[in-house]
Amino acid sequence: MRPAAVSQSVSRYSPSPNLPGVSDAHSVSGVLPVVRSRLTQDEAVAFFEAAEALRAVLQAQGPMSQVVFMLAELLYRAGDLTAARERYYAAIELDADHLEARASLGCVLAELGEHELAIAALDGVLRQQPDYADAHYHLGNALREQGLPDEAIACYQKALSLRPDHAEVRNNLGNALRDLGRLDEALVQYQEAAALRPTAAEIHNNHGNALRDRGRWREAVTCYLTALELAPRSPEIHYNLANVFADRGDFADAEHHYRQALALRPAFADACYNLGRVLIQQNRLEEAQESYRAALALRPDHAAAWNNLGTVFQEQGRLTEAEDCYLKALRLDSACSDAHYNLACALLAQNDGDTAAQWLRLLLSLHPEDGRARLGLCV
Repeated sequence: MRPAAVSQSVSRYSPSPNLPGVSDAHSVSGVLPVVRSRLTQDEAVAFFEAAEALRAVLQAQGPMSQVVFMLAELLYRAGDLTAARERYYAAIELDADHLEARASLGCVLAELGEHELAIAALDGVLRQQPDYADAHYHLGNALREQGLPDEAIACYQKALSLRPDHAEVRNNLGNALRDLGRLDEALVQYQEAAALRPTAAEIHNNHGNALRDRGRWREAVTCYLTALELAPRSPEIHYNLANVFADRGDFADAEHHYRQALALRPAFADACYNLGRVLIQQNRLEEAQESYRAALALRPDHAAAWNNLGTVFQEQGRLTEAEDCYLKALRLDSACSDAHYNLACALLAQNDGDTAAQWLRLLLSLHPEDGRARLGLCV
């Protein structure tokens, strides 16, 4: 039986370190400096006080693009993306040349999944101000989300030509290069980003991912541990560190960090799945079954989890349940070679050699290089 492999590492996206700033030429005396200082605070009281102060200005003095823009910024920071989007549109209606509002609108649209509108908004900003480094950066992010890494790389490189010290651009350029398998170039970008912002956990995390891809396990562990020192409550970093330990066969440490990830984010399907994988390696079948069931409760379409749950049932002699799991895996991923092979093994164990041979022949038609199928047909 073949359990499916460990899931991929989680990369961390770097937003801009600050939303586009406010120039002195646009400032409104009195309330705006107070609001600007509060944008970085997480406390709900500060948010409501700042929002009320801005609304009071608008009520007293009428619509002003910069005040509406600052309210949009506040809503963006508070995570109310839909309300922020409407305020950015309102600011642009009041001042069509408000480039910061247009750039921030592009960011919000991208976070809302409206990538084509985000790209259009950011393109418009760059037509008016071609040397706007953050706009190139955010355009790169939107293009990467659209599955256009080459175009994203060009935008990141343009942003770096304008701001070589922009650590977040280098981090996301590294992510785009990693998408394309250009690992050595990605590693250079992560190293330079970490030198610029040594306290940014997401940069060390992503550096660790690329090192893991390169097979440089010890260096990857060092990067993840550095990231955890900076962000000890990050489930993604615990998960990525666990993946490296699992790769190396250090199942106890892998289990520890998968459980840490799940304590921080109980609805982390891939962590449930990979925890099941390391529990199988330790022959703890009942616990592995629980982990796979938890993964499937979160993601019923997780074909690899169905396959691996089948392997647990097969180890326990529950062949009918194993067969059902393999069939579910194949309905979700008809090319899953492990599920084809495991299903054939389960059928053979039930003395159904003819049906098992049919599945092995189908496996060979999909994966002619699969030696297990050839051997199975010869037996």
